[in-house]
Amino acid sequence: MSLACPNCGADNAKFNHYCRVCRAVLAQPVLAAASPAASPALSQLFADQESARWPEPRGAATGPSAYRAGQPPLPYKPPSTVKPLVYAGLAAVDYLALIVAAFLPWITVRISGQDGSMTGLGGLGGVLAQAAQPGASNPGMTDGWIVLIMGLIALIATLFALGSEPESGQKAAKGMIVLGLLAFGWLVVDLFRVMGKLSDLSAYAASAGVSAGLYVGLLAAAVAVVGSALFHGALGDY
Repeated sequence: MSLACPNCGADNAKFNHYCRVCRAVLAQPVLAAASPAASPALSQLFADQESARWPEPRGAATGPSAYRAGQPPLPYKPPSTVKPLVYAGLAAVDYLALIVAAFLPWITVRISGQDGSMTGLGGLGGVLAQAAQPGASNPGMTDGWIVLIMGLIALIATLFALGSEPESGQKAAKGMIVLGLLAFGWLVVDLFRVMGKLSDLSAYAASAGVSAGLYVGLLAAAVAVVGSALFHGALGDY
């Protein structure tokens, strides 16, 4: 196929842009634009190019249930509310046990065949209460008041976290963890202080030892810290 020059009429090759004789601009034939739908091969080519341009994200689900073009997205599955309630309940029960531990005996003694005890709040029982003079200063332990206050604040923080938004609940859970750690550390110090009192009581007591109140408090504080940490992590899923 040749192109005739509109200026001089000379024949030119079909790919020439200018006339070989007069250098006039030659009119090029207009090619019809191909539609992707006109050919199955072109349609597949365009589809492959589109999928390469928009690849699926890493970790995307595959199979019939996965999202595909033209299909609705998968329904949103909210996080479970059972775990936060379970972990908060675990922490609340342990902080309550920490409060109760302050009222329990921390020291038990046996003098002249009679039993006596000292609570974490300074209360005397049995033979120790009988030996105490009316109006005299109480020689019992009083560090349990600090444990009682920390446990009460942590319990209130747990109830506040359950009734607040997840962001505020996480802040309260952090405070619960700190209070639990402080209570555990304080009880460890008290354990050594009680052992020091036992050495003083051994001079006139047949037997003396650490009672259940300290051990209950230590166990409750440790488990409360774990429950508070799990509660904080569960709130982070929201």
